[in-house]
Amino acid sequence: MGAVAALWQWTKNRAETWRIAAGAWGLAACLSGLVLFAFQLSGAPNPARAEFLGVLDAEMWSAHWGRLESSAWVFDTSPARATTTLGLHTASGDNYGPPNSPQFLALLEKPDPQALAAAGYRYLYLDETALRDYAPFLKADCVKTLDERSLTDSQGKLLERRALLDVGACQNSSE
Repeated sequence: MGAVAALWQWTKNRAETWRIAAGAWGLAACLSGLVLFAFQLSGAPNPARAEFLGVLDAEMWSAHWGRLESSAWVFDTSPARATTTLGLHTASGDNYGPPNSPQFLALLEKPDPQALAAAGYRYLYLDETALRDYAPFLKADCVKTLDERSLTDSQGKLLERRALLDVGACQNSSE
């Protein structure tokens, strides 16, 4: 905004031609923002989900976005999926790129509920592969299933599954 004010002050004592040129330049600079706003406004009634999210993620988003403890962390083998779906943070690395935190990588290998809770994670958002791989760890009494969704084909074969689990009670558990 400082440049706009400086330009306005500069043109104040110039010929009218300069003031008109500066005004036209300012309008042209705003035009791209107005056009972009018009396109975004027309798309607002029909939101599109990110390419890496599936139908079940959209269902979980509708059911849980803004309804979970906002300061809690979420653990997922795909951190971007969980943070996008639930609106919670994770501690998978230095930024939201590929996971590089040694603690997160260790939890990926051995997702013990007590270790997850001690590391600051409250929720787990897992797909079918993780649910199957982590099944021995998830049998602890302190792990509570908050929601589970599945997608099957016409023959009843499981295509996809998502589960939202709460490990908050595992912090002080001795299991």
